[in-house]
Amino acid sequence: MTDQTTLESSTEHAPGEVSIAEALDTAIRAHQAGVLEMAETIYQRILQVDPAHSDAMQFLGMLRYQRGDADEALRLLDRVVELCPDHAGAHNNRGNILKALGRRADALAAYQNAVRLDANNVEAYCNVGALLATEGRLQEARQILERAVALDPQDGAARQNLGLLRYRAGDLPA
Repeated sequence: MTDQTTLESSTEHAPGEVSIAEALDTAIRAHQAGVLEMAETIYQRILQVDPAHSDAMQFLGMLRYQRGDADEALRLLDRVVELCPDHAGAHNNRGNILKALGRRADALAAYQNAVRLDANNVEAYCNVGALLATEGRLQEARQILERAVALDPQDGAARQNLGLLRYRAGDLPA
């Protein structure tokens, strides 16, 4: 199915059909606004029409994680990676869940996959660097975080992580 495939609208305000792309956009906006029940319903409807829609599946996984169901979230993200092995965002989000589950080696591998697939993914670089730093691998972490800052000097998380690492290593005054 393509994003041009339509879903029947069940709202009073928008009778007729909407494209999957429009539905996904609505679901993401609802998700970002914290209207999780609405977002979940739309993600599920998209997946009823297109069971392999990787973005709807990934966002549904993250929503399930937000709701405290890490196992279901990981199952969904594993499925996204199975369907779309090149989906860098899914690898990165999968790493976040694995890290939260205490599976640090698996999380690091997932983050590194995200970086390998998208060499400009500053968030994934930050995740790799932060995880390496917590493992005491400071030199590796520093190189990764310097790469993140070089990619986007305005990224606050990358700059903060590098600054904290440099402070921890004694490179910055107290």
